[in-house]
Amino acid sequence: MVDVTPNQAKQLGKQVGADAIVTGTVTDLGSIVKINARMIEVEKEDVLAVAGAEVSKDRVIAELLKQLLSGPPQVSAAMKELQQEQLAGGQGATIAIAPSAAANTKKVGNVIITLKRITVSKGRVTVMLDFLNQSDREIKLAREPYDRTRPNLMDERGNIFKYDAGLESEYDNWLPKAGHGLTLNPKSSNDVVLTFEIDRETPVKDIGGNFTLSLSLLLYDSGDQSVSRHQVSFTDIKAQLPK
Repeated sequence: MVDVTPNQAKQLGKQVGADAIVTGTVTDLGSIVKINARMIEVEKEDVLAVAGAEVSKDRVIAELLKQLLSGPPQVSAAMKELQQEQLAGGQGATIAIAPSAAANTKKVGNVIITLKRITVSKGRVTVMLDFLNQSDREIKLAREPYDRTRPNLMDERGNIFKYDAGLESEYDNWLPKAGHGLTLNPKSSNDVVLTFEIDRETPVKDIGGNFTLSLSLLLYDSGDQSVSRHQVSFTDIKAQLPK
């Protein structure tokens, strides 16, 4: 699931009389909770600010998360009245809080992969992923070194985008060696940006807004010194398109 788009924020903001919408995602990763938020200006649909944080899931956070997952918070009558007073009296901007949605996440072994965003720009598509190592030992990450297992990205219109760079390839017997693969430190997150080329004959206006990403990954666990293979797919991912 994805959070509120700028266009949806504009519609919601007009309904409640807000000048800006704060929206984002809350992801339960076991011992921690990952929070991403952004403020969207209603009229122009501009993203005014972004922020992210990871917090330990203690008893209080666990209870708040339970309440969040049970449904969106209800706006009290008093809050509605206050908002109407602010609008009538011209007391500046009103910010509406939109319900959060779960991020696009996949779990492979002790690693949680979150697809943070896909951005389309002139000549390329950029995919940002987050790899969270939940274990207490070092894990190495790489993609398989074969053409058929390169990261694959396509949109709902059938456009296929050629993988360019972002995650190095390794043979499984080389991955345990020093200097090979991406090292995921224990209990830490790592951002990985994949780039894909857009065919020169494909105008940006002909690119769809929903994407499917598939990856073939190798993980080396330094604890039991094993190498495992994983196929990971994300579907129906909304992209940030150029205006």
